[in-house]
Amino acid sequence: MMSKKLLKTAILTIILATLIFSMVPINVNASPTNYDVKLYFHKVSSVTLYGSTTTTTIMNTTSTGYFKSTNQTVSVTCSTNDTYYTLATFYLYPKLAGSLTIPSQTALPLKLYLKADKDVSDIYIQTNLNKTSSTDGSTSEIATTSTYGSTSLSTSVALKSVSGPVVGSAVTVESGYYLVLKIEVKTTSSAPVTVTLYYDTSDCPSRIDRLTVSDHFDITAINTYLGTVAQSDFHPTDTINLTATIVDAFGGYDIASVVMYYLPYGHTTRVGNDTATLLSGTDTSYTVYYYDTYTHSSEEYTGIYWVPYVEVTDRSGNTITESGDKIGIYGPSGQEPTPPPSEEETPLLPQLPEEILGIPIMMFMITMMLLIICVVVAVYIVIVNKRR
Repeated sequence: MMSKKLLKTAILTIILATLIFSMVPINVNASPTNYDVKLYFHKVSSVTLYGSTTTTTIMNTTSTGYFKSTNQTVSVTCSTNDTYYTLATFYLYPKLAGSLTIPSQTALPLKLYLKADKDVSDIYIQTNLNKTSSTDGSTSEIATTSTYGSTSLSTSVALKSVSGPVVGSAVTVESGYYLVLKIEVKTTSSAPVTVTLYYDTSDCPSRIDRLTVSDHFDITAINTYLGTVAQSDFHPTDTINLTATIVDAFGGYDIASVVMYYLPYGHTTRVGNDTATLLSGTDTSYTVYYYDTYTHSSEEYTGIYWVPYVEVTDRSGNTITESGDKIGIYGPSGQEPTPPPSEEETPLLPQLPEEILGIPIMMFMITMMLLIICVVVAVYIVIVNKRR
């Protein structure tokens, strides 16, 4: 009878431990952050893509400030043989400076400003998105070809919101590749029709209106210097040099602004809050470096610690913010900066980590105790049974 009771106890304990353990959330790698970018169509002087292949029609994330003063156009005449004719092919230019992940997504929305040489009601628009190597011109599909229409066009320019190609599964586009959007049109009308696309002005900003990409830009390092020497403690009159290392798969041109500031411990008012200056890197660089200098001119917020922050905004309006290691600002009389409240007292016991193997520390400890109890009970059962 004794062994049966112990056996029941062991089984119940194991079941309880299993249930508790099954409720423990196990952390996995954080999901990537997706951002929506816009790719505007532009007309440029002839640029070489690969080998002897050139183009004058490109797309990238630049818009206001980069548009032409007059509309750029491209046209094609569609015959009545129900065949698609290429209206335009736009290449991402500059080519990718770093690898770019494009997650699965529904039809890419295109904003196209179109007109025809006559009023028609049966225009079909076909689009596809590929990637092309800048080394040898090899091409592979990113998104499946999509057909939009029929739709009507008139002799006046009109905005058409077109459902573009569909990205069926996530794809990585390697550094040095171009994204290539091809736009084709056809008509079933009884007479030829000439279709014209207007683009590259603030009045007719034809574009891919939303391409979702994953983690295309990031802040990889934030450092503080006194002169050229890395420093973490400063006197109020010192000039703090704050630098940031930033990466962007589209290239340095995609960085619209970088703002640097400090938050003193216990305060919400930004100190500094300056627009940073490009230190090194170019429009086509994957990695660019920005810096800002700041000299504190008052005794306010001194004698405490500050945390430096860097805020980066890309040309599509996406913003990321990262903080660096805290820095100490001496008091006006040279007194040491006061540590943050959480660091003022040294705990009697060593600090435990918040998680172990991705499991909250308390849940981990409880689960381990139950498992130890199970082992002890099981060993005891074995010893009792051997003695019988």
